[in-house]
Amino acid sequence: MTHLNEPAVSVSGMFTTDPSLAVLAWDVGMEQITGIPADAAQRQPLTALIPDLAARGILARFQDAATSGAASVLAPALHHYLIACPPRLPSRHFAHMQQRVSIGPLRDGDAIIGVLAVVEDVTERCDCERDLGSPDEPTRLRAAQWLAAHEAATSLLGGAIDDASWRVRHAAVDALAQRAGGDEVQRLVQVLVQHHRSFGALNSAIQILARTDEDAVAPLAALLRSEDADLRGYVALALGERGDVRAAPALEAALADPDVNVRYHAIEALGRLRAAHAVPALLAVAMERDFFLSFPAIDALAQIGDPAAAAQIVLLLDDDLLSAPAAQALAQIGGAEAIGPLAGALGTPAPPVPEIARALAAIGERIGTAALAARLRSALQPDGEQRLLDAFGRASVEDLRALAMVLGCVASAAGAAALAALLAREDVREAAIDALALVGAPAVGAVVAQLGDADLATCEAAIVTLGRIGSAEAVPALLGVLRDRPELTVAVAGALGRIGDQRAFEPLLGLLGHPDAPVRQAAVGALSSLGSPGMEGSIAPLLAAPDAATRESAAKIAGYFSFPSCVERLLALCGDPDEHVRRAAVESLPFLDDRRVLPTLLSMARSDDPSIRVAAIRALGHSESAAAEVALEAALADQEAWVRYYAARALARRGAGAQAALARLAESDPATHVRIAALDGLGALGGPVAERALLGAASSPEDDVAVAALAGLGRLASAEAAQALRLALSASQPARRAAAVAAAASGAPLLAALDDPDPRVRIAAIGAAQRRGDADALRRLPTLAQSDPDPDVRSAARAARQR
Repeated sequence: MTHLNEPAVSVSGMFTTDPSLAVLAWDVGMEQITGIPADAAQRQPLTALIPDLAARGILARFQDAATSGAASVLAPALHHYLIACPPRLPSRHFAHMQQRVSIGPLRDGDAIIGVLAVVEDVTERCDCERDLGSPDEPTRLRAAQWLAAHEAATSLLGGAIDDASWRVRHAAVDALAQRAGGDEVQRLVQVLVQHHRSFGALNSAIQILARTDEDAVAPLAALLRSEDADLRGYVALALGERGDVRAAPALEAALADPDVNVRYHAIEALGRLRAAHAVPALLAVAMERDFFLSFPAIDALAQIGDPAAAAQIVLLLDDDLLSAPAAQALAQIGGAEAIGPLAGALGTPAPPVPEIARALAAIGERIGTAALAARLRSALQPDGEQRLLDAFGRASVEDLRALAMVLGCVASAAGAAALAALLAREDVREAAIDALALVGAPAVGAVVAQLGDADLATCEAAIVTLGRIGSAEAVPALLGVLRDRPELTVAVAGALGRIGDQRAFEPLLGLLGHPDAPVRQAAVGALSSLGSPGMEGSIAPLLAAPDAATRESAAKIAGYFSFPSCVERLLALCGDPDEHVRRAAVESLPFLDDRRVLPTLLSMARSDDPSIRVAAIRALGHSESAAAEVALEAALADQEAWVRYYAARALARRGAGAQAALARLAESDPATHVRIAALDGLGALGGPVAERALLGAASSPEDDVAVAALAGLGRLASAEAAQALRLALSASQPARRAAAVAAAASGAPLLAALDDPDPRVRIAAIGAAQRRGDADALRRLPTLAQSDPDPDVRSAARAARQR
């Protein structure tokens, strides 16, 4: 028996004859099947190659094809073979190779000029079909796996779904679910009726019916009227697994079934189907407070995602058994009106604190933390806050993130202290920073206390937090860190820039000549944020500083603010002996209002230094002059890839005249990022030239290039672009599927993309659903935000729900 990862042994061959049945062509496949070389077969009468052709009643089929054009098939079960030859590999059941043969006319226009026959070696398939009846489980399993792996043989697996071995059943289910037709669906429905007390057959039938593309709703729904309660329950389960909303009316009627298990499965099925019309009926079940049925009803309501149901679900928060599932549901569908009841539930004797915290945090992500804070501060009682604090010691990482957000909204001193302590934990540090920023100025003292921690990451987190809070109260402590802990200089500079207190001006100014480039850059950014009234007077002299690092930093600030007193010096610095200073000066020129700027940039665009040419071309991209456009077009042939990149981006902003040049870059530039820049520009410009280039690049072997092309095609309203996007939706590369989902028009199958195994595709589908307002896809966001295995997908779903 061959293994599934070995090459399949079945081979197809083809031969043709003239009208007299003399062989014209005999391909390599026929040589492999028969062992007869092509030169020995050609021009031979077919009856010479196959002497028993007439005796076996097969000759007439070839004659009919040659004269009347009749087509026919020789099935292995009846004829076994066309040409007697041994199996290519040893067979367990057959002395001769088993062959399936298709015979038809060979035509030239309407005229029949001979016969064409296709011969397929199906010995392995026939062996496996017989092996399914073996008493040996490994033999049956290998046979089922082989048949499942070969689409043409799948129909032979029907009997295997009731096999005694679960492994054999599993192989059969997987194959039949993908390829079952209408006849198979009817047979499976009968399996449910006749064998629903056989677990193996029942489970297999349900799995196949749930996954097949054939319409099974009507025959299954009819079985909900069966007298057998067990059968009705299994049918309700199968209808839910199918995910076809057409089953919802029958399932809603089953909520009144006399059997409690049927009602349970009907409730679960309605949740899976997200049957919005069933919300009132499910609420009625939930409010009966029968845990066995209320629990799945609450869960079903959460899956359906109708916010209107929250008003009644909050009434269940006082139920000891149902408060946790009620809070979990409110995490998915609750709005501002649920905040008060959730906060009040924290004051009950034994509240489900983690579930309530997660619900409040989820609501905050939907309505905004400011709105959550405003309601929560007035609704939460001291004992409720204490329960939140008490939960810190035993909370999971996910629960800690939710607790952090809620305590951040409460903004109490006790909460700030607990949150500041979390800055030492890497796994919840980001959540703690966000929460402390919500607390604001009242948290400064607790965060400043963390600046003395010996752990560098904790101190840096505290610095970032103080910058986020933005209170001037933190400035003295931050200046102390700037003085005493040089390894934290970059973080402190960033925080001081965000706070914007003038006490930081002189200390930051002293960093402009620092030997480390990241420190200088942080100081430049912070000083640019401060915008001190004395900035120009302090910066101008530094443009002539003896050290290049200071001149470079000063040029960046002077150019950003366009200080009039600095124009002459900035122009002169374009010829500075230091490359970094020259580049900073050139990059500052577009901000200056001076007639000498354009000639200087044109000159710099011809520099021997590639980095200066890059800076000049980037700057020329902001100019509307004809001379700049000429320079940009010339730069498309520059030896430096980044020069070509920025030239392409600049020309794309200038309009359709750049299409031809960009198309050439997209097709033949050796640098991937240059081709991507050209494709981005072509997508923005549109037109026939752009479309041809984008269509060609969409099939590029490079994922990044294909993704850029697909994004561009999404901006074109043409049938060819739409077809290319549809093809990419089923690409094997996740990046291309994600790009197609993001770019395609409203016809993209968003629901399927939300279930894609790759998180990039799911994230793209979330964004597309939001942009298009796709109601079906948007209803899936609560579930994705709560339970998707990938944190980035959960974050994207939560963010989409807030907008």
